[in-house]
Amino acid sequence: FANVNVEEAKRSSLQPYAKRARQEFPWEEEYRSALHTIAGALEATESLLQKGPAPAWFLMEMEALQERMDKLKRYIHTLG
Repeated sequence: FANVNVEEAKRSSLQPYAKRARQEFPWEEEYRSALHTIAGALEATESLLQKGPAPAWFLMEMEALQERMDKLKRYIHTLG
């Protein structure tokens, strides 16, 4: 009986340790999710543009989004 416990202990010590989760920046998954959503929206927009012309207001809204992107880029550069 003691030999069985020793054998079990040997086997369990040979089992690989659970891998630690990769260290990520705080909020990294949220950033990835946000970018994934943005990429999906861009793909949907491209698909719509292939189907037909955009409404008159669309270009102005795209330019407003571009300004927001530029602002975010500047903010990121100030942090780095």
